[in-house]
Amino acid sequence: MNMKFPDSTYFNRKLPKQRFYENLTISAATKKSFVDQIKSIYWENKISADTINIAAENKVTEIEIFRINLNQDTIDESVLRLLDKGIPYPIIFILQYNGKRKLCVAYKEISSTGECHIVSQYYHTEWDLESNIELEISGLSIESVYHGFIRQIAGDRISENSSNIKYDIEISKQKDKLVIEIERAEKMAWKEKQPKKKFELADRIKKLKRQLESLEHQKIGG
Repeated sequence: MNMKFPDSTYFNRKLPKQRFYENLTISAATKKSFVDQIKSIYWENKISADTINIAAENKVTEIEIFRINLNQDTIDESVLRLLDKGIPYPIIFILQYNGKRKLCVAYKEISSTGECHIVSQYYHTEWDLESNIELEISGLSIESVYHGFIRQIAGDRISENSSNIKYDIEISKQKDKLVIEIERAEKMAWKEKQPKKKFELADRIKKLKRQLESLEHQKIGG
């Protein structure tokens, strides 16, 4: 895998699956999904000031890279959230199944008490051969490296590119929602036979497009 990580970050430590759910109150369905879908978990890399020559600033002091060997080609988001909540650091997941791999991550904030708060949905790459999966360290702090990882994995699903990744994720989510609403309204308008309802849908589409245009020109603090 072309991860471009220094050897100093390499751990390759197997983690027992039950560690992530034995002391937590979780639903029987989530526990079953966890046990059924995950074959094994490896702590592949640790990126921190101790393992790489980059400063640990703000609340992000280290990033964990977990390799998850799967029993199938899908994994429930509830399972990933369980893993994320069990570790008080950002995690980049390498999902592996049947000779292929994909990367997966959600933007996660860590409080001063170590509490994890998952801010975004999970972003992921497509399944591909191991040699085609890339992730590059880029940034002047561990936090900026983490944000860079998220942007590399998310690609154009984070359409904004400001210095505030939380803002960019939120605006991108709002824009995606508006695009879906516009497409749905346009399909309804195309099928609608009654002139009054057709006019109402056309008016709604115009308003939604204005909202989308406003978001596309919006700036932080503006």
